[in-house]
Amino acid sequence: MDKRLVMLALVLMGLAAQAQDNNAFVKKYLLRTQGNLSVGYMVKQKTVPAYIGGDFDYFIDERVSWYGEGSFFVTGTSDEVGYKIKHNHAILSGVNIHLTANKRFDPYIGINPGIMISQFGSTNIIIGPQYTKVGVSPVFSAAVGINYYVGSIFNFFVRARYIQGRFFANSMERIPLSEFRFSAGLGWNWSFIQKAMAKRK
Repeated sequence: MDKRLVMLALVLMGLAAQAQDNNAFVKKYLLRTQGNLSVGYMVKQKTVPAYIGGDFDYFIDERVSWYGEGSFFVTGTSDEVGYKIKHNHAILSGVNIHLTANKRFDPYIGINPGIMISQFGSTNIIIGPQYTKVGVSPVFSAAVGINYYVGSIFNFFVRARYIQGRFFANSMERIPLSEFRFSAGLGWNWSFIQKAMAKRK
């Protein structure tokens, strides 16, 4: 049964790759969405958090897209500097600059600032963790990535991101939020906006 599913997926991918119409490549007004699992590395805490999230690219030009992302902290490994991470969610937005136009192979760079919603605690063995209040911190974020458009329906992607900021919840030490984050998976292309705009012209 598993082999049949794999064969079906390969056939569908081949059919999508052969459908080389105007929607197969990056175009103005194209909307690209994706859900993903991500892993990070928090530099100060030396911990490896995991996230689930989703993001989108809306192409306002063939080389420029408006980008938005939300990620939800799931879990992390034990850190090495006395912090316990309870929450570390993110909302990011900005622009991505695409280095090629109308191509299947779509490398890009992005500037995506935003906010982190975080809560930390001390890992005190005697009295147990003492948590801060939930705090909202502004962060700067930059990303590099590659999309590969299989056809008019979907694309594969890989992305590396760096996040820089500090947590300022209460009287506890200001906690660095510096993190490298890595994502990969399958994205979906939505051309209905692109087609609607084309009909107006």
